Amino acid sequence: MKIYIFILIICIVFLSGCWDKVEIDKRAFITAIGIDSYEIEKEEDNQNKFKDRYNITYEYPNLDYIGKDSSGPPRFTISSTGNNVYQISRQSTTRTDKVFTFSHTKAIIFGKDFLNTELFQKVMDTFERDPVISKKAYVLIASDSAQEILEAELESEPIIGAYISGAMERIQVSSRYNKETTGDLVSKLHETNGCAIIPRITKHEDELKIAGSGVIKDYKFIGWLGEIETRGFILLTDKVKYDEITVVYKDLSIPYVLTGTSIKKHAYIDKNGTIHFVFDLVTEGYTKEYILDSTEHLLEKEVLENIEKKLEIEIEKQALKTINKLQQVFNVDVIGVQEYLSKYEPDIWDTVKEQWETEFKKVKISVKVDSKLRRTGLAK
Repeated sequence: MKIYIFILIICIVFLSGCWDKVEIDKRAFITAIGIDSYEIEKEEDNQNKFKDRYNITYEYPNLDYIGKDSSGPPRFTISSTGNNVYQISRQSTTRTDKVFTFSHTKAIIFGKDFLNTELFQKVMDTFERDPVISKKAYVLIASDSAQEILEAELESEPIIGAYISGAMERIQVSSRYNKETTGDLVSKLHETNGCAIIPRITKHEDELKIAGSGVIKDYKFIGWLGEIETRGFILLTDKVKYDEITVVYKDLSIPYVLTGTSIKKHAYIDKNGTIHFVFDLVTEGYTKEYILDSTEHLLEKEVLENIEKKLEIEIEKQALKTINKLQQVFNVDVIGVQEYLSKYEPDIWDTVKEQWETEFKKVKISVKVDSKLRRTGLAK
């Protein structure tokens, strides 16, 4: 009897196969998700009892397009409307013979209008709870419609999710947009009570451009930071990896290739009771361009010091412009003032934490820059 039971167990273990197996050509690997607001008035009967409806567009590659005998378009998009992410994804699967798979999702794009609703907070909760949606997917704000972005026809890379993923990795050579993943964004929203900076994506004819950023406060979109303002934000949060800043020295435009930064912060209260917050920013870099046969050499100490001084003034100006917009226009603390005071200056923090919304605007924030020009290329 025991031998029959043993054989039965062996058969169950080795002959049953994968009961939930789905062949790869039957899967729709979702590479990008676009979420837009939806006008309730568009409903034919307008009788839907749920008013929190929105539209989601899914993009997935056509696997038959890959290989020698490719056929069909390179990718597909499906859009559907509903009241929550789970419902909309299930509705969308009724229009294809594929099984949606989210483990390869590269990008999640929110339409600007959607972020003006209460639904952003609800959707981010879904992304935090749902184990099947990748926490490494990049998050962006479309300057207009997310669906329009996903339906763009790009010659260089037809899969929009792959295009965005590649572009975001190029942050190594540009600081005009920040990089934000789903997991990181959820953590920041928790820590700051719904404040964040999210990169902007814009469609220009047959091109997509990622530059600048959207400002989120209380889980809602409140305005834009331009490209230079975004670089100021990235400098203040010590996330610059590589970038170029041009300064004018004796009527010459000199490119300063920024290769690294370090930042320290400190705070104090003056005799009038005003809180001062100081960013001590150190930058390092090199230049590749000056002027041929100049009477002044870049290796001369005085020339180097004069250019470094110009750099310090330019970087300070850009950083202060960003601070002024975040502090006085948007009144949103995404540069870490609250975090620093609560962690390292608890005595100061205790005096303002109950009215931080109004006290943040009163903080005197300054930036001290120390720029180093380390290399000047192969010539003097």
